[in-house]
Amino acid sequence: MMLVLVATALLALGVILLVAGVILFALSGRRGREVRGAGVVIIGPFPILVASDKETARLAVLLTVAALAVFALFLLVSLGVKP
Repeated sequence: MMLVLVATALLALGVILLVAGVILFALSGRRGREVRGAGVVIIGPFPILVASDKETARLAVLLTVAALAVFALFLLVSLGVKP
């Protein structure tokens, strides 16, 4: 039951962050500013990185590694392994 509650909370947090990002993007406007972005798609063991510059790519890689570490921690906890 606790796992379902955590999963629901994480899903809600993800939706809230997604909506907040869209709103912030819409309100910021581009007004002559340079837009930078990056994305990482993981298909099996292969990460695919797309970025507009090196600095953004480094940040995307760091965030991906952090997200994978959190995922691994949740997996270990759900399996009953003490980290």
